[in-house]
Amino acid sequence: MIDGTNQYLAYRGNSGASVNLEMDFDQFFPIPAKGIFRPFHMDTYLFADAGILQSNSSFIADLQNTGKAFTTPLMASSGLGTALTIKRWGKLDDIKPLSIRFDMPMYLSNAPYVDGDNFKFRWMMGISRAF
Repeated sequence: MIDGTNQYLAYRGNSGASVNLEMDFDQFFPIPAKGIFRPFHMDTYLFADAGILQSNSSFIADLQNTGKAFTTPLMASSGLGTALTIKRWGKLDDIKPLSIRFDMPMYLSNAPYVDGDNFKFRWMMGISRAF
């Protein structure tokens, strides 16, 4: 939120809402599960995320001099991603599957000021999947 001269950013809050949509298209690019590829599974997908955050932080309320809750604008991203899942660990079969994600959000609704472009090649790696 910008009030003319100051900008307040909230990356944690007391409440919020979000939605995450993924559309798999790995059936078009099948990887055979033979030989050394047997313990692995590869997913490819399109994704879209959106969310808002509300903070009742007294620090932000004091900065705004309003005493009210602070709500971020709707933030969204969309792009392409892939996830490699290790399903089997050999003798260590009791270990749960591990997913390593590589996401490329091509669109950010609130791009950083220094980027200046909502459509740009970006990438992010992560562990596990949302669902």
